[in-house]
Amino acid sequence: MDKDYVIGIDFGSDSVRAVVIDIKDGSTVGSDFCEYRRWMQKLYCDASKNMFRQHPLDYLESFEACVKGALKNAGENAGKYVRGIGVDATGSTPCPVDRNHISAPYESSDVDPRESGIYYSERGSQCASDPAVFTVGAGH
Repeated sequence: MDKDYVIGIDFGSDSVRAVVIDIKDGSTVGSDFCEYRRWMQKLYCDASKNMFRQHPLDYLESFEACVKGALKNAGENAGKYVRGIGVDATGSTPCPVDRNHISAPYESSDVDPRESGIYYSERGSQCASDPAVFTVGAGH
């Protein structure tokens, strides 16, 4: 009897989670989660400047490790039964890209924070002298 699985991926603020579901009965057959390594080390963060940046490789590396872990936990050859993948995210983290839509630090682990993903709640680039930005940024 063939199996039919789907993988659900959830990108959060600090980690990515993956779950492998048997679509015939809705049971979870495997799961895993992986923290964003650079983010957890606060490599591109400076709280004194209200700067919180995320390295794009954290998303890719964590995604790959997490899916592999969930498939491993789902059992031998689970990957050959995957029929679809769904992805969601809890927030948005803009990442600068070049003219070819490639993230600037895509292949480098040593990156200028200005090239990193800007954490969705960062306010380090806002200018308090701009009343519109200050008012919206303050949550009013």
